Amino acid sequence: MCSRPMIARRAALAAATALLLVACAPRARPAASCDIPSSESPDVTGRANGLYGMKNGVLLDAPIFRYDALTRTEAGVDEASGKRWLRFEMRDDAARALQAFTADMEGKSVVAVVDGAVAAQHKVKAKIEGTTFQVSCCDPAVCERWLTHVPVASRRP
Repeated sequence: MCSRPMIARRAALAAATALLLVACAPRARPAASCDIPSSESPDVTGRANGLYGMKNGVLLDAPIFRYDALTRTEAGVDEASGKRWLRFEMRDDAARALQAFTADMEGKSVVAVVDGAVAAQHKVKAKIEGTTFQVSCCDPAVCERWLTHVPVASRRP
């Protein structure tokens, strides 16, 4: 027969074990992940870091631009969706390349590749004009790695 302290210790151990199992269990994609089905997400294995174009489900061979053409100007989290977002300023050459790609929007999307993973993927719904753009992140962990590849704009006095 077990004493009350022994039963209490066993119950505490069982509760701690259950908590560890729940905390370490694999989770489904968070609510802040992309809405694009995985069947439409490209295989980016071995791709260099950069923003790629996709036309009718086919990822282009070379990036539209690499991240050395970007400066991060802002970052935040959308209150409604919980998605992390990043705002960038592009060099003029990168802006021209993105403007050219988005001029004809039919069947196009852009894919941000970071360290062999998709950080963001968005259907092109409007022509990109100017030198700034904003994206929401598909995978928060990949998004954080993305930030290590892009310098932060210096604050002006």
